[in-house]
Amino acid sequence: MTTAVETVAIVCTGCQASKQTKPTRTGLARLPRGWHRLAQTVLCKTCWKARYMARAVTFAVAGPVGAEWSDFRKALATAWGQSTALANWVTRELAKADTVRTPKDEKLDALPRVYLYPAARRSFPEFSTQSLVCVLNAVAANYTKARLETVWRSAASLRNYRYPYPYPVDADGWKAFRGDGGERLVSLRLGGERFTLRLGGGRPWKRQAAVFDKILADEVLGREAAVYRVRANPGDHRNGTSETAKGGGPRTYWRVMLKLAVWLAREKPGYRAGTMQLRTTPDSFLVAEAEGREPWVLNADHVRRWHLNHRAFLQRISEDSKYEKRWPRRARLNLNAHREDRCRKYGHRIGTFLDTASKMVAEFARRQGIATVEYDDSERGYLPEFPYHRLKELLTRKLDERGITLHAASGEVVDENPDGARRE
Repeated sequence: MTTAVETVAIVCTGCQASKQTKPTRTGLARLPRGWHRLAQTVLCKTCWKARYMARAVTFAVAGPVGAEWSDFRKALATAWGQSTALANWVTRELAKADTVRTPKDEKLDALPRVYLYPAARRSFPEFSTQSLVCVLNAVAANYTKARLETVWRSAASLRNYRYPYPYPVDADGWKAFRGDGGERLVSLRLGGERFTLRLGGGRPWKRQAAVFDKILADEVLGREAAVYRVRANPGDHRNGTSETAKGGGPRTYWRVMLKLAVWLAREKPGYRAGTMQLRTTPDSFLVAEAEGREPWVLNADHVRRWHLNHRAFLQRISEDSKYEKRWPRRARLNLNAHREDRCRKYGHRIGTFLDTASKMVAEFARRQGIATVEYDDSERGYLPEFPYHRLKELLTRKLDERGITLHAASGEVVDENPDGARRE
């Protein structure tokens, strides 16, 4: 004899769509996949996507409250070590359960369903349950995205996550609030111990502070948080972590960062019509053409100089690193560290330029009342070996924030959120 399962109807506040679901222990209806609840509003997947967008803000961690930096560094090392080991373990387990391509196969089969939580719980008993699920989902998504290249085409190897893999915290595992002095604080569990982190303040964090205030006012819905680190300069004189390379290399300094992923409300656009052509040319970086207006040109000659100088530097230092030079080990390590620092600086420069250029294009399109942007970057003679894919992702994100759609040269709509709540 089977017992009928009690279900209740849940109704979308926006489009009035109804769906049957099971009730929770608290009496509220369980949200179907893709549905969200914010205060008294319940929205289906379509309405939620039309009203909100996934974004992330990043703060520097100024220090722990009520704990010493030594204890915090120890907890960080433990948490990052466990998250890195778990990420690589998940990758290996998924690869073992995956299919192997044979000459008779005509298409890539779907990834076999494998439930890794029980085995992960046994292998990593000290890992937080919520954080463990976050790592499982993130690594599985990355593995699925790369299956075509790794399993079918054999054009890439399995991803190997290097230390430190960011330690994730589920939306229910962190809480934002203000201290007695008005400082921004976030409480979360790290490596089995709860810490209260004081976030950076001042003018550099003005944009992030506005989102933090919305979190406190319950105007946005919090998602996952993550603790990670970025390179820092010794002259910053900021607390963080540091390490020395084996063999006598220079000491490397790191700054601890906290990323907060949230759902932000979309801007309500006014009347928009028309299409803007955005393309690369042999003589300039970007040219935007809207009907009834002179072409908008971004030459970016300084970026071209950066690129040429960086390529020349890499060529010359590569010539100085030949095996016949027989550099001593310490000199070799210092030379490699110098190359890494120059590459990091160049990457930061290009990243800042891409962020600025994409925002300039988005603001120009909004001011002209554009509804659709046709993007074509097939001409790459002006800046070869440039990360145009990053430019396309940033253009998609910033145009989407302003209610503008981006189309690639093929006419296909670019994914409006290519990397989830990726870090800005």
